Amino acid sequence: MKFSDLSIEEIRQQFLHGHQPITAHFLNKLGRDPRQGVRKMHEFLKKRYEKERAERLRIQNMLNFERLLWKSGVRSIAGVDEVGVGPLAGPVVAAAVVFPPGTELAGIDDSKQIEPEQRDAVADERQHQQQRIGRSDQWHQCHDDDQPEQNPQSVGPRRH
Repeated sequence: MKFSDLSIEEIRQQFLHGHQPITAHFLNKLGRDPRQGVRKMHEFLKKRYEKERAERLRIQNMLNFERLLWKSGVRSIAGVDEVGVGPLAGPVVAAAVVFPPGTELAGIDDSKQIEPEQRDAVADERQHQQQRIGRSDQWHQCHDDDQPEQNPQSVGPRRH
């Protein structure tokens, strides 16, 4: 079936509501279609395509260093994050996770920038992919003026 034979609703079902990947070739076809409804879809899908393309490039760039290490034989690379290093007194939590080589976490940039429900869903989804995880909770106690101040950032993941 040729593209021009598809109804606007069929295009909408396949590409707007479906899970069909958007390609540059497909966008070109949409852009040349004379139907007004298809042109509107073209504008919407073009934005989605650019957003998805930017995300793919971000992931490729982010994994550049890891790919070099994987090619050299390194297999265990940990991603590390911490929370709570701002206050002088209070808890500091740090975690490290090792995923198998080649694991890509699309849409994940900073866990603090996504909604808690989405963060929980991503955590559940990725739980089965991780190879190892380490976590450390440290409480930085108030100190006397005679005691040197402990740097909260000096505590981190330890093997448990």
